[in-house]
Amino acid sequence: MAKPTNTTNTNVLDIDLKGYRQTLQNKGKPRILIEGLSNAFDTKSTVVVVTFSQKDGWADLVIKDNDPDGFANLRDAYTLFAASNRREDPEARGRFGQGEKELVAIAVDGGMLNLASTKGSVLFTKEGRSESSTRTPSGTVLDTRLKLNQAEAREFECLVRSIVVPADMVFTFNGEVIDRPEPVKTVRDTLPTVIWDAEGNLVDTRRQTGIEIFEADDEAWILELGIPVVQHDGRFHINVGQKVPLNSARDNVKPAYLRKLREIMLDATYDLLTSVDQKSAWVTEALTNSSDEAFDSVMYGIYGKDAVIFDPSNPEASKRALDQGRTVIAGRALTADSWKRVRDRGVFKPAGQVIETHIKTSPDGVPPIERGKWTPAMLSLEGYVHAVGRHLLGFEPIVTYNVEKLGGKQFRAAWGDRSIQFNLRWLGKRWPGETSQEQVDALLLHEFSHHTVDDHLSDDMTDEVCRLGAKLRSCPARLEDHRV
Repeated sequence: MAKPTNTTNTNVLDIDLKGYRQTLQNKGKPRILIEGLSNAFDTKSTVVVVTFSQKDGWADLVIKDNDPDGFANLRDAYTLFAASNRREDPEARGRFGQGEKELVAIAVDGGMLNLASTKGSVLFTKEGRSESSTRTPSGTVLDTRLKLNQAEAREFECLVRSIVVPADMVFTFNGEVIDRPEPVKTVRDTLPTVIWDAEGNLVDTRRQTGIEIFEADDEAWILELGIPVVQHDGRFHINVGQKVPLNSARDNVKPAYLRKLREIMLDATYDLLTSVDQKSAWVTEALTNSSDEAFDSVMYGIYGKDAVIFDPSNPEASKRALDQGRTVIAGRALTADSWKRVRDRGVFKPAGQVIETHIKTSPDGVPPIERGKWTPAMLSLEGYVHAVGRHLLGFEPIVTYNVEKLGGKQFRAAWGDRSIQFNLRWLGKRWPGETSQEQVDALLLHEFSHHTVDDHLSDDMTDEVCRLGAKLRSCPARLEDHRV
């Protein structure tokens, strides 16, 4: 019987490159190519030069930097999760040192990648890797050829032009110097980030960092120290000055982190937003915890400073607001949190608290003019109102007068409890002695209609005024007949 044999391999784990490439499909080749630039930016380089071309389904990319130390350890290019001299620095790009490995994985699918530095060179192809002692005088040169279609090439070029170049670096792309744009706003805030502690454990932490906000010509990105890492639906690029806590695929952030960035972006740019921006989803989400100034600016920008809240207790006031050209904000227009802030801050008020409407009864506490002080004209008008009331309503309305500044100019007369009150302060000096028959009848038709209808702007009110007006034609009473 044959003795069993044992084999030993110093590699505990093997990696299937085809399977590894499949896991990178969602991230996409353009994003992986950007990782090569990210590495160059994290060195002591002052100059980074990139050349790129694409033809017939293949692309050539060369990245050169002038870092005096070059690539620190060539093994980092092919050893996953190896300790890195950058990973403990929250102000260094990247997280697991995966960028080079992802680039190698997609390059060797029929292509190649050569990495040369002051420490030597390593060439990756589908046959494997080979190291040599060939060195660069200074800096690192990454040279790769890989499969890439035209759409992917365009996407990569767009990503390159979205990069915010470090302030102390000269960056050229195909011979063109990519200038660092001017931020529209710069702020500081406390954000989550990730670091490795002294024992090599990944630790979530929070620290204050600088945040730059830039205009975005097309797609807007969250940038990690200038490198685009996650797209978002805002109007601006937002450049975080420390590691962004990404998932392992480096293609997304947690919703809470995105919401915090949106709040920072809104507080910094509320005075730059267009009317379209103000109605966008990212602004709506950020409003909950935005500054008071940002909240007010967005609310006034969307609805106008003279807007009112729909008032179910006073629908007539809401209708009058629309008639005045105001925006009436419906209950479903805002989230519960935004409604709370609107009410707490008094940004908008219910329509009934802003718009003057018909006053059904005499204002409490303000007595009418004593009958003993009435003029002959006031007595004459009372007689005419009694006559018209009997004909139209079937009873003689009670008549009172007032001269107080009550209810605004809408309060020329008021109806309630089978009583009509004339406010002489707003009716004018001609009342009631020199007023015309038509003026008196128009006012009586309006007030008498309120005996059965409250809402001025309803169809019922229109119908009642018409009905009483038609019936008035058969009334024998004339104003002149009652004047002394």
